[in-house]
Amino acid sequence: MADTVVAERRSSQEKEMRPTGNAIDVILIASEDGSFYSTEWHVMFGWSNFKSNVRAGVGDVIDIYVNDVKLNVSMKLLEYGRCTFDHQDNEYLPPTTINWSECHLKLDGTPNSVRFQHVRDSRTYTRVVECDLYVWQPNDFAVIVDLDGTITISDVEGHIRTLRLGQYDYMHMGSCDFFTKLQSIGARILYLTARPLNWAGGSRIHIREARQENIGLPLGPVVHKNPHIFKTGVLKAIQDAMVRAGRTSPHPVFVAGFGNRPSDTLAYTDAGVPLNATFLIDPESKLQAPGSEIFGSYCDPKALLWLLPKIKYKVPIDFVRQIDELTAKELDREEDIELFYYVQRDPQPIVDVAENNPSTV
Repeated sequence: MADTVVAERRSSQEKEMRPTGNAIDVILIASEDGSFYSTEWHVMFGWSNFKSNVRAGVGDVIDIYVNDVKLNVSMKLLEYGRCTFDHQDNEYLPPTTINWSECHLKLDGTPNSVRFQHVRDSRTYTRVVECDLYVWQPNDFAVIVDLDGTITISDVEGHIRTLRLGQYDYMHMGSCDFFTKLQSIGARILYLTARPLNWAGGSRIHIREARQENIGLPLGPVVHKNPHIFKTGVLKAIQDAMVRAGRTSPHPVFVAGFGNRPSDTLAYTDAGVPLNATFLIDPESKLQAPGSEIFGSYCDPKALLWLLPKIKYKVPIDFVRQIDELTAKELDREEDIELFYYVQRDPQPIVDVAENNPSTV
C-alpha cells in the first residue's frame, strides 16, 4: 500500500531534469522566403548505465525543445546513446516540416536554447542534453577560430585548465578583445575544437566565462572536429546550408581562420579562406599569416591592420564601413603605441626655459 502511494506521488510530480550526454551546436540559415536550412544535429545521450546492453532504449523517442517550445518533430535513440531523425537522405538533418515560427527564434546572433529530452515511464527523472542554436543569414561571412592552442595557450594544458580546473583565463593575451573587434564589423565567429563530444558543454561554458580585462569572447557556435579532413567537411556543410538558403554573395563564407597547426591552414584554405588570411599562433602568443611579419600577440594592432584590408572586398558592401572605422581606430592605436615606446627609448630632459634664457626673467 505504501509503495502504491509513493508511486502515485511520483507520477503527480514533474520529473527531475538530469543532464547526461552532449550535443554539437546547430546553425540555422534563414532564407528570404521564411524557411530555414540547418547544419547537422549530432546528439549523444550518456549510455554508461547500459554498458551491459548498448541497445537498451533503442527506438525510444527523443523530444526536442527550442527556446522551451516543443518541436513538432522528434529524434530516436540508437545504440550507444546516439540520436537521429527519420530522414531518408541524411538522418542528422531535421525534416523541413519543423514549424520554426512558434520557437521565437533570436535572429541577432545570440544563442537560442535547444533541449533534448528522453522520458521513460520507468524512471523518476528525465534525461536531458542541451546545446545552442544560432541563426545566420545566407550572405553572412564568418571567421573560424580553433579553441585549442589558438584561444588557449596550449592544446593539452588548455584542455586541463579550462575544462577540468575551470581556469578560463588561460588564454593568449588579447584574444577576447581581438575577436570581439572582428565580431563588431559583422563577422560571425565559429569555434572549432578537437575536444571529445562529451566536453561540448564545457567548451560552451569556457567561451561564456572567458574574460580578459572585463572583455569576454564573442559568442558563437562550437563545432567539434577531428583532423583536417573532417574539419573541412564540417566547414563545407555550413557553406552548403547557406547555398541551399539562397546565398547570392560571390564572396567566400569564411574570410579568415586562426589555428595553431599547419593542418589548420590546410583545412581553412580547402574551405575557401584566402591563404593570406590564415593565421597560426605559437605557444608564445606570436602569430603570423603567410606573407606577413610576425605579430607579437593578438594585442598588436598590426595584426588587424594586416587582416582588415584582406577581407574588406570579400564581404558584402554593407559591412565595408565598419571595416574602415575599425581600421582607423587600429591606426590610431598603433601610433599611440609607437609614440609610447619612442618616449620610453629616448626620454628627453625637461628644459627650464627661464634658466636657459635669462632675458625672459
